[in-house]
Amino acid sequence: MKTLVLIRHAKSSWSHGLQDVDRPLSDRGFNDANLLSNEFKTLNFIPDSVFSSPANRALTTCAIFLWKLCKYQNATLQISNQLYDFEGRKVLDFIRHFWTIL
Repeated sequence: MKTLVLIRHAKSSWSHGLQDVDRPLSDRGFNDANLLSNEFKTLNFIPDSVFSSPANRALTTCAIFLWKLCKYQNATLQISNQLYDFEGRKVLDFIRHFWTIL
C-alpha cells in the first residue's frame, strides 16, 4: 500500500533580506522540525522517497527529517521546482504524476 505524507517546511526567517527561495529556517523552525521528526521517529516511519522544493527552508526541513528518521540511508531525496509553488496547482500536478508511477 502506498502512503503519502505531506510536510510543509518549518517556520522560516524573514530577517535576512534574502530572496524568498533563499530564506533559512528560523530558530523556532529548527526546533519545530526536530520535534516533529522525533514524533515520526517514534512511529518507526522510514520514507522510501522524499521530494522537496529547492527552497532553502524546505531542504533544511527535509535534511532534519532524513537525519532523524534514517540517518540519510534508505531514502532518496529528489528536488523539484514544481514543489516551489504558492498556489498549489503545480504541487497537485506533481502529486498526481508521481502517485501514478510509484
